[in-house]
Amino acid sequence: MKVAIIGGFGNVGKSTLLELMNIKMKTIVFDIKSKNNQKEAKSFSKKYPKLIEVFWGDLTNYDDIERFFELHEGITHVLHLAAIIPPLAYKKPVLTNLVNVEGTKILIEVLQKLSNPPVIIYTSSVAVYGDRLNNNFIKLTDPVKPNPGDNYAESKIKAERIIQESSLKYLIFRLSFITSSDLKMDPLMFNVPLDTSIEIVDTRDVGLALTHATTADMETGIYHLAGGEKNRTTYREFIDKMMRIFGFGKNPFPDQAFAKNNFSCGFMETTKSQIYLKYQRVVLDEYYSQMREKYRFIRWIVSSFRLLIRPLFTRSLLKQSAFYNSSTIVETNDRTNKLTKKPLTSLVQGKYVLNGEK
Repeated sequence: MKVAIIGGFGNVGKSTLLELMNIKMKTIVFDIKSKNNQKEAKSFSKKYPKLIEVFWGDLTNYDDIERFFELHEGITHVLHLAAIIPPLAYKKPVLTNLVNVEGTKILIEVLQKLSNPPVIIYTSSVAVYGDRLNNNFIKLTDPVKPNPGDNYAESKIKAERIIQESSLKYLIFRLSFITSSDLKMDPLMFNVPLDTSIEIVDTRDVGLALTHATTADMETGIYHLAGGEKNRTTYREFIDKMMRIFGFGKNPFPDQAFAKNNFSCGFMETTKSQIYLKYQRVVLDEYYSQMREKYRFIRWIVSSFRLLIRPLFTRSLLKQSAFYNSSTIVETNDRTNKLTKKPLTSLVQGKYVLNGEK
């Protein structure tokens, strides 16, 4: 067996590569040449010189894809992980369509011309289901219904259909809320309603699932990848836990800073995928423990200087919430640590609006 990964040096790509290396699978990575990707390639190649080969190319360039498969015969499975994802997907809708849709079309066209075409394994997203606040359990039989203006979800739906309408054997995995140890504070955090039901899945478990998919005897079709019942929570609880892990105490942001609807997440039906792939390992409490350990020094600094750092941190991020306005009245701590009420204009100087308004 031989596996190709299209887009192997992203978050899920690296997790999958590590799992493939654990089973000593010969793997060829196709990815775009960049400084960060070259760094990752060097690290993997040094550690697994006999198992990994890297090919630099552009998914949207037909000649690159054709050349890749001309040079690498005998590939049995293609893991298609390359995509433009949020927040960049919302800022650059043209690029998102080019990579996520047109790139997938090119890949499928090339694969269908091969004398012995491989199985294609594609990573889609829970975003295709749209807002599930009022119906939080997502079944495999549920129709896709992206939120208005969600170009990312629409690109995933289009890519799924290209694959489904091909002559290839395929496995499409719709991924849930993916967590990793590399965290960044992004304005998109405010696009999630606090009452959203989320079922996290650790990036390492996604990598394990995709690796097992290359050897499992699965029927062509669509599957969910999510963490299971022990990984279900609400976004309000998740934010509160993470803020405490970073040393800020409970969630410092007022409810008015968060969206009220139009986000895509929920609890997902995963019985079928778990039977085949046996990937659900990292539970939510374990993830929190790992984050507490990793960010213990930051937590100590923030806790030690909370009266100074907390208001600066809160104000900095609130400026980037698209859901705050100057007439909002919020509760905040003044310098004497007494709870007072102040107009938002005293805290926020502007708004951050996403292209596409997810």
